[in-house]
Amino acid sequence: MRLKTRVNLNEAQEKTYSVLAQNGFEPMEAGSFPFLYAYRADNQLHELSATTCAIWAFAYRAIYKMIHSCLTSVWFYRDGKVFFYVHRPQSSEYSLQEIVDTLYRLAIESGLDSLQLWPVEERFLDDYKAVEGYDTEFENNENMSEYKYRILDIVKLEGGANQNKRTILKKYFDRANIISLKKSNFDICLDIEEEWCKTEDCDSCYFYGSGCAKDSLFQMLTIFDDNIHRGLLGFIDGKPVAYSIWDKIKPGYYVTYFAKSIVKNFTTYLYYVMAKDHMQDGIFLNNGPDMGKEGLRNFKRHLSTYELCGKYLCTFRKQDVQC
Repeated sequence: MRLKTRVNLNEAQEKTYSVLAQNGFEPMEAGSFPFLYAYRADNQLHELSATTCAIWAFAYRAIYKMIHSCLTSVWFYRDGKVFFYVHRPQSSEYSLQEIVDTLYRLAIESGLDSLQLWPVEERFLDDYKAVEGYDTEFENNENMSEYKYRILDIVKLEGGANQNKRTILKKYFDRANIISLKKSNFDICLDIEEEWCKTEDCDSCYFYGSGCAKDSLFQMLTIFDDNIHRGLLGFIDGKPVAYSIWDKIKPGYYVTYFAKSIVKNFTTYLYYVMAKDHMQDGIFLNNGPDMGKEGLRNFKRHLSTYELCGKYLCTFRKQDVQC
């Protein structure tokens, strides 16, 4: 399969990329996954997980480097923006002030007029607001907030609030067959994705203006590890119709990377099986953002009671900067 959707860097982005490469940043790719996975970060966000970074890095021409014992990556977007990710370590001898100061210097040297950090978890926002010496802006994008569910809530069926869920599940209890996803049968996911794509507009799949879900799924195949990743394949009357992929990013905390179905409402059944039979030791499931897509938002808000994990764009600049 040919990976086809990738950011074409503009002149300013080319300069930024070149200068950062000269400062020791190296390309992030699927092959970076073992290093990313071994790095332990204190995060809860889907977007900051090792798997998410590895499967989307190609599309965004991401580069990365360890700075002050902190994994830092830089991502290039189609609209010309350049965002730094700080994968916050569980502990560090360096202060956040030192990390931001270093990244700001690199941002300015590479031709940017400010340092933009994305995403920053809401629970860390006060730490970033305490960084001194900058004019700062903190912007929340609700479309990119991530849905967090209690796993036990997903399997609840009693009560009027779950009547629609009961109706959906009843349709599939006798017809559906669910098996575990392994690297050996991963090609079935690609076949389902291919069918799904036939009914969709490619532009609707762009993630923040860049990237193709089918390309990222192929990258997922490259890094898929039966000892780390988990997944399910769903069949109706012997035909493959759905798949899901997830893993555990910290004790009690699961993250879903993909969940697709070519049969209406079958994804609800898939999540029920995931939570009931494969996440018994978990407390929370992060199901990613809805990206402002109406259908995706409707599904995520009706799956179960949820909490939105806010993500912030933090901008640091100084008035006397000359680019």
